Amino acid sequence: MINNILNHPIFKKKPPILIDLGAGGDLKTDWNFIKKFSKIIKIDANARSISKDFNQEKDQIINKIITPSKKKSKFYFTKSSFCSSTLKPNENELKNWSFNKKFKVLKKKYLQTTTISKELNKKKIKYVDWVKFDLQGIDLKIFKSIPSQIRNSIIAVEFEPGIYEFYKKENKPAEIFNYMFKNYFVEEIIFGEGLKGSDKILNNLNFLQKKSLNNFNKKSKIYINIFYLKKEIKMSQKNLRQILIYICILISKKRYLEVLDILKKIKFSDPIFKKIKKYILFKINLNIFFYILRTPYYMMKKIFNLKNL
Repeated sequence: MINNILNHPIFKKKPPILIDLGAGGDLKTDWNFIKKFSKIIKIDANARSISKDFNQEKDQIINKIITPSKKKSKFYFTKSSFCSSTLKPNENELKNWSFNKKFKVLKKKYLQTTTISKELNKKKIKYVDWVKFDLQGIDLKIFKSIPSQIRNSIIAVEFEPGIYEFYKKENKPAEIFNYMFKNYFVEEIIFGEGLKGSDKILNNLNFLQKKSLNNFNKKSKIYINIFYLKKEIKMSQKNLRQILIYICILISKKRYLEVLDILKKIKFSDPIFKKIKKYILFKINLNIFFYILRTPYYMMKKIFNLKNL
């Protein structure tokens, strides 16, 4: 169904635009359902952002350091390139963690930076649909620096703030929640984990002891991936493109009731809406079948648990 929606004529001139800021490694798996229909811009100071998912003909990579304003900025190159940042690693906090060597500063250098506004203007980009941030502590600052006309067009936003202050003066999760509350709702939160404890003690253990800790020691939550969706999409024919992208995202997340809510609110006609409704009702009815199949299993499990009380 998503393929049918994204093949709608409205996307011929204005395909979905996705921006991956801090794009080290392969492309987000969350974008698999939409990437072949989209224009993707990957922004990372490091050339490692080029991956097998990159389409040389359609997509673009910007190998530059993004900051809120146009000026030279001190950049901290760390042992793990994924931890390099314009913010200084916070040694007082990192000493409590087994992975602190990843944040060890190998060199620091003043580098010419650019802004997201400047780069979007150079690419003549007038709208963005989905943006993902992983900028090591400055996600919210960069989101705020996007020109308001473009920022207001963004349907989906992802941030990855640290729970602990691994960088000095980094954006806290509370700042992001407070700022985003007005226009977006939290669709999903995923926690990243790490092994808390001194690396000095860890390094004195033998190979098998380290493996034991890494596999069985309960890890601490260290960062959050927060996925936001826009609270309100205008249900007008002029806004059909955004409505369809929004529905695609909800379908990919199996948020079927919300799709039916949207379809109910739409007051104009388009053949795609009937197809979407038919598909959603089919999925709901199909899940009734799976529910019936699973019921005996859950009943037996419940009876077994009651007997063991």
